[in-house]
Amino acid sequence: MKLPKVFTKHEELTEGGSLKEIAQELLESLKPMIEQGNLFCLLAQFPPYFDCRRENVDYLRILRQLFPQMPIAIELRNNSWYDSAFLAQTRAFMQEQNFSLVIVDEPKKLSTTIPFDTYVTNSSFVFFRFHGRNDIGWNATGPDAKRLRTNYRYSQEELKELQEAVASVKEQSKQVAIIFNNNAGGDAAENALQFKDLLQLDFENLNPSQLGLF
Repeated sequence: MKLPKVFTKHEELTEGGSLKEIAQELLESLKPMIEQGNLFCLLAQFPPYFDCRRENVDYLRILRQLFPQMPIAIELRNNSWYDSAFLAQTRAFMQEQNFSLVIVDEPKKLSTTIPFDTYVTNSSFVFFRFHGRNDIGWNATGPDAKRLRTNYRYSQEELKELQEAVASVKEQSKQVAIIFNNNAGGDAAENALQFKDLLQLDFENLNPSQLGLF
């Protein structure tokens, strides 16, 4: 469950409310999912301008205080957190706060993207997010930017590379979740099915597919 934008600095608080009150309302609404064991984690995906500085580190502490018992995955989109001068501290901080630092796959040829760092910061769960490797479209601007950014289908060779990464961390954590970023080309579903086969997964007790309902 992705946290609302007000918790990840995408939106400002409106007058008359507080983050604590909104957090309590959210937890109340999620209670059925939590009680039935259907909530894997809360995902806090921060914007590119959320860089590595004291103010933002302090905010992450506040976020943990707002959701003290919840599994939280932190996705950072500013690569300053992965700079060689801060990487060890970033990892240690995530472990200290019981956050799972999302393992992100993004374009490889751009200096601004997040590196594919398979370091596990939480032994309870690991969260992979595969956003594609569209080097050309990643920094697109204009009305089609969102569509172009993740317009990418992984090749079989690339999927095998990602499979090896998943295999390298699965023994370090109790649970592993993997999400392919959906896009206008519908590549996520096809890649996910290919990846499921590579991992030799066979899920049981799933709900019927939409076509199976008619």
